[in-house]
Amino acid sequence: MNQRRTSLFYMANLGSEVMRLQSARGKPLDAQASLSRCMSILNEYEKTETTPSRKPEISMLRRVLADFGEGKGEFDVTEDELEDYFMPFARRFLAMH
Repeated sequence: MNQRRTSLFYMANLGSEVMRLQSARGKPLDAQASLSRCMSILNEYEKTETTPSRKPEISMLRRVLADFGEGKGEFDVTEDELEDYFMPFARRFLAMH
């Protein structure tokens, strides 16, 4: 099946990869690979997203995920908060398919 990949598709998949990133904490190679996939998904998302007002949010999300993945602690974001952010995208995507 060759479905069109929408911004919703990418955000739902990004949420899944962020869960992998959380699981990889304490495993530097796995965490780096997952963070790299997160950034790749964000790059693809940016190609599909046409709403200019979302660009600042995505820019901040990129910074938060990099900080989280690298364990720097610049942003005080918990695993639960990341899950709460991404869950609506996954639910909406699944409801459509």
